[in-house]
Amino acid sequence: MFLHAARLGFVHPATGAAMQLEATLPAELAAYVARLDQGKGSA
Repeated sequence: MFLHAARLGFVHPATGAAMQLEATLPAELAAYVARLDQGKGSA
């Protein structure tokens, strides 16, 4: 099971500053998505 967010944004509760965080897909999740894509159209 995977949980991933490419981008998150929120207001910092102590400073009030706008925060933006970005992350690429972890390699294990990218490989899983690639395997799913390979199975498309084979049904």
